[in-house]
Amino acid sequence: MFGLIDANNFYVSCERVFNPALDKRPVVVLSNNDGCIVSRSNEARQLGIKMGAPYFEAKPLLDQHQVAVFSSNYALYGDMSQRLMNLLSTFSDEVEIYSVDECFVGLEGFEQWNLLDYGHQIRETVLLHLGLPTCVGIAPTKTLAKVANLLAKRHSQKDASTQGVLLLDTELKWKEALAQLRVEDIWGVGRQYAKKLHSYHITNAADLARVRPAWAKKHLGGMIGERLIAELNGVSCLEMELIPATKKSIVVSRSFGRVVTTESELSEAVSVYASKASEKLRTEKTIASVVTVFIQSSRFKETPFYASISITLPSGSSDSRVLVHYALEGLKRIYKEGIEYKKAGILLDGICPAHNQQTNLFDERPSNPALMAVVDKINARWGAGTVFLASNGTAQSWQMLSTMRSNRFTTKWKEIPQVKG
Repeated sequence: MFGLIDANNFYVSCERVFNPALDKRPVVVLSNNDGCIVSRSNEARQLGIKMGAPYFEAKPLLDQHQVAVFSSNYALYGDMSQRLMNLLSTFSDEVEIYSVDECFVGLEGFEQWNLLDYGHQIRETVLLHLGLPTCVGIAPTKTLAKVANLLAKRHSQKDASTQGVLLLDTELKWKEALAQLRVEDIWGVGRQYAKKLHSYHITNAADLARVRPAWAKKHLGGMIGERLIAELNGVSCLEMELIPATKKSIVVSRSFGRVVTTESELSEAVSVYASKASEKLRTEKTIASVVTVFIQSSRFKETPFYASISITLPSGSSDSRVLVHYALEGLKRIYKEGIEYKKAGILLDGICPAHNQQTNLFDERPSNPALMAVVDKINARWGAGTVFLASNGTAQSWQMLSTMRSNRFTTKWKEIPQVKG
């Protein structure tokens, strides 16, 4: 058996944890540079506010209904996500983090328990310890657990008394569940496959579950399609991925809050992004051997500008100083005066485990893992950015817009909630 736990309206729910006045009120959270709506409360959804709608288009409706609007607070959401995953790991030895707000838990051997009660226990514990509402789907396959979770969420949005937990432990139950869904609702069925299925008059998930495995193999991507049909019929084919696969590449890229025209400001941004990418490498205990820098103007310009360069390092590294050095060297080669830059980014390639590192006798900038470990510990203890490279700058007026961001309540000492007696 598998459980899928998913936090409801995750970004909005994180905001509500530290601001109870937002309960029962319509709330939305915006994307980078306050561009589009990326999270909505149920109340906002009921007002007809669309996911992905540009903020400037939705603003009249938001103002009309006094909707609370927030810029994305990634420091808060990332920390709350980590706390959520740590808490869920106490319910099972097998935990697979699927995204920032959802994970699978392995429940093999739990069958002698009342799994419905166990699902409620998980949900109540998360709400008690973190203040986050969740939905729990439990089923004999990961695909059916996704189905159970989706229906648990839909039912709880219509009627809170359903309490957001659904157990599909019999064939009758999961067939009834599949009958309520369209094929495009099924995990693994993308837009193109859904369109193809519709052309064969297969529109309902229950109809999809009844197709022959050979047909699915022919029309739905080979073994992937065959496996999907088996999963929909209660035959588990997808195992828990307990050890995340090593990333093949790491990208850190942002659009600027305003146009950038000077090399010095562009250098600050590239240094910040390379530093963040380096931190991700160290978190995963990996190193990179190729650094790519790219810069661009607005794509809506009459003659948009784009440039990039890749540099192969003498030896793999996760040292911020080394990666920033080569990133800035690359920037110097592609920077062009007179351009209004709107975006920059870093791409790290050639990633492998840190223990595979081969040193280079002639490397002029050797890595210092011990120094980086100390920097990471200080930043973990006192907040991100406590210790940083001078090349990152201090003003950083180019940073993306986040004029409506809430405090970083869990990662910045100066922004923690204050209680006044």
